[in-house]
Amino acid sequence: MIKAISYRSGQIWKYYMITAENLSNSDKRIFSQGIPPHGIALNKDFKSVDNMCSDYNYQDLINLVKDAIFL
Repeated sequence: MIKAISYRSGQIWKYYMITAENLSNSDKRIFSQGIPPHGIALNKDFKSVDNMCSDYNYQDLINLVKDAIFL
């Protein structure tokens, strides 16, 4: 939903999947290859999430924040 609002408003918003545990192979596949509903409706290849991070450390989170702030 967040990515659909971003697209419709003409803004660039990033959305991350962050988990404390390791992502399963199914999770990785869904979030890296799955097409969000607005992508299906518009027949465009949109990503569900911009990045996935699991079993993270402090530096991983710093890098995510930098990526989110500095487009």
